[in-house]
Amino acid sequence: MLTERRVAAIDAMVFPSSTGTFRWPANTRRRWRQSIEGSIYRGKTPRDFRKAVASHLDRAVGVRAAQQQLGHGSDDITTKFYTERQEAVADFAEVVETKFESTG
Repeated sequence: MLTERRVAAIDAMVFPSSTGTFRWPANTRRRWRQSIEGSIYRGKTPRDFRKAVASHLDRAVGVRAAQQQLGHGSDDITTKFYTERQEAVADFAEVVETKFESTG
């Protein structure tokens, strides 16, 4: 969608203001808040969505995919700041215990 907007754009700006100038960051943040008001995403920021996409890609296809999607030069930044650390650890206790059970 962004590529299509860029190709069809009259000038260098993909999302110009209503007057055709660059958008002020504060105005963009305000419009973002207005857009998600009353939705399940209330209180979320664009960075929250960026982190969610990175974490999903990391789990589904690996951190390299997340790094490429975010445009990072290496996966260090992606891993440190964007992907969620998996807190749940698989429980293989029963399987491990069978290794040490007495057979007699």
